[in-house]
Amino acid sequence: MIPGSLVLHDNYPNPFNPTTLVRWAQPASARTRLEVFNLCGQRVRLLLDEECTAGENQYAFSAADLASGLYLIKVSTPHESAIQKVMLLK
Repeated sequence: MIPGSLVLHDNYPNPFNPTTLVRWAQPASARTRLEVFNLCGQRVRLLLDEECTAGENQYAFSAADLASGLYLIKVSTPHESAIQKVMLLK
């Protein structure tokens, strides 16, 4: 199913250790960035920066080298973006 706008689904599992599945749906094929930020707003990881197809997409995020804590995952296309909180517990 193709959504009318960008949708970032809840990751699973959340909290996670050390891997979680990030899922999103986008209305059209577009250059898509998937990034992870700490709570200070600093980007700690660029997961994806490539053309993604319209509809459902997913990425398995491994945070084995990051410290426990709350992070923000951001998915963005040239026209819109969405952000979600995730909790890494080690």
